Amino acid sequence: NAWFDFLANVPESQHAGLMLLSDHVTPVGWCFMSGYGVHTFRWVNKEGKSVFIKQGVKQFTEDEAVKMCGEDPVHAKRDLWEHIEKGDDARWTMLVQVMTPEEAKSVSF
Repeated sequence: NAWFDFLANVPESQHAGLMLLSDHVTPVGWCFMSGYGVHTFRWVNKEGKSVFIKQGVKQFTEDEAVKMCGEDPVHAKRDLWEHIEKGDDARWTMLVQVMTPEEAKSVSF
């Protein structure tokens, strides 16, 4: 299976694989799902100043996920479909953690 070959042979894929195959989190819906950026990214503005970022997500608590999966197992697909059917845009807002290069120098890892 090509997907499992990808997980086995591309070290960067292992975080995404572990998240997808675990009970780590259940996203509130497609609009809140992580894009699983494996790495930290660097944003650079027009002045050449940069910050490091990690993407944020919104997920159910364990109790909410158990309830939602039992009551409406296709809630995420239905929610996105209804959103588009109403004529709303299917846009995502990216929530990120930000750290300057100077702040990165002081972390312990």
